[in-house]
Amino acid sequence: MSLRQTEKHMLPLRQVFAAKTAEFCEALLAILGRKVAFYDNGQVWATSQYSVGAAFVFQPAPRDLAAKDGGGGCCNSWAARMQLVAQGERGPQELSQLMRNWAVFLSRCHARVL
Repeated sequence: MSLRQTEKHMLPLRQVFAAKTAEFCEALLAILGRKVAFYDNGQVWATSQYSVGAAFVFQPAPRDLAAKDGGGGCCNSWAARMQLVAQGERGPQELSQLMRNWAVFLSRCHARVL
């Protein structure tokens, strides 16, 4: 199969995934009040619609770190790092717990997509 044929077959899949991703982001905004953006490098940015200054970024862990933590198999793709990249006027008092909750939530969502 040539590259052109492969790209032709992949186009409908890309369109479906783009539509489902947009639908998922809209649901997160409506339910949790969080704007979420997915990037090709694996990063996920989450910002609050109420405090635009507060933002988290989730990054996949490097493969060597994931291998140490997961011990092999499919679970390596679940390893991720979370970083607070911007904080609003009033940072939440329970920030560390919120960060853990978001990391677990997004890792589960990521696992379901795969």
